[in-house]
Amino acid sequence: MRWTGCLSLLFFAATLVASPTDVLAQAKKASFVPKAQPKLAGPNAKKTDDRKGPGLAGEQFVRQKTRRLAESKWKDAFQILMKLIKNTPNGDPTKPDLLYRLSEMYWERASAMTLSAYDREEKCLAAVKRDGDEDLCIDSRNQTLDKSTNLRDQAIKVYKHIVKNHPRYPRLDQVLFALGFNYQRKDKPEAAKKIYATLIRRYPQSPQVPNTLLNFGELLFEDGRVDQALKAYRKVVKNYKDSDVYGYALYKQAWCQYNLGQFKSALRGFIGVLDYSRKKRGGRNRLTLEREAIRDMVRTYADIPDAKPGRAIAFFRKVAPDAYLDVVEKLAERYATTGQFGKSSQLYRRLIKLQSTSYRVVTFQTAITANTRNIGQQVLAVKELKRLVSLWS
Repeated sequence: MRWTGCLSLLFFAATLVASPTDVLAQAKKASFVPKAQPKLAGPNAKKTDDRKGPGLAGEQFVRQKTRRLAESKWKDAFQILMKLIKNTPNGDPTKPDLLYRLSEMYWERASAMTLSAYDREEKCLAAVKRDGDEDLCIDSRNQTLDKSTNLRDQAIKVYKHIVKNHPRYPRLDQVLFALGFNYQRKDKPEAAKKIYATLIRRYPQSPQVPNTLLNFGELLFEDGRVDQALKAYRKVVKNYKDSDVYGYALYKQAWCQYNLGQFKSALRGFIGVLDYSRKKRGGRNRLTLEREAIRDMVRTYADIPDAKPGRAIAFFRKVAPDAYLDVVEKLAERYATTGQFGKSSQLYRRLIKLQSTSYRVVTFQTAITANTRNIGQQVLAVKELKRLVSLWS
């Protein structure tokens, strides 16, 4: 049986040392595209990280918790509030508070309906038994999302009414932030930027400023104006260390530096994110931030020309002691997907030495054989193929 397995492996591995005319061209390093891209299969048919943008979005750090009231309870509360608003004179100081509560009810209901739309779609798709029923699930989702959009439009109308008719309202900074945030959610970036700029100018001491700066940076980043986005994130990092969005601002600052080609600064930035997340006990999205920072350090390390693969193991053992071997394997894959086949093979050989008794050595040697073939060294590829067979045997 072992010899049969070796023959099968020989047949598979022979495809890795095809004629020179089939040699893959060395891959170019990807340039910045703000939106995330699909992951591509690596040399071992495993998914590798080929994102062109960060894996986190700022919204999950600044959004409020949404109350998912039952529809009947929401309607009851809504009707009571509408009666109060109707019976309260415009000059009454409580009127803007009631209007603000109304806008929040619209916003909360819109957010809850959006979450519900996708939850119900997922359950619907899981229960599909006939061809074509998927379309019914999607149609139902879209109908609910349309209702959510209408509610968000109602919230915006109320926010605008408060801004126009109650300019001295003590919570106007919160109203402005909510208005800008809803414009941002509705994919109206220019309207959102205008509102955010007004908030920062009129209320420089507001607790909403760090979130506003972060969202402003997000809009600039999505526009590809990375240098301007970096300025916004830096203001948060410099001036609002106690803010809930400080860690994410650190993370996006590093991503801006990466996309501006400042790879060493970006690497230091991601290390700073790790230090922050590990020192901070609790907090929103702390572990998610740590995981993403480690993953993005891999791509950054691979793009630093003078970052030696031989030092990678010691480096990642220090920054990710519980998972450094897996992280280094991701780095070896990243080297291969960016055409740095020699560095990739060097790392795989180190991994073979460190895990000599693991079944993973066959996977590592297969990748080395593929790397050798990809740089056109057919004689060496045959030697690596023999090593592969010996490991399997």
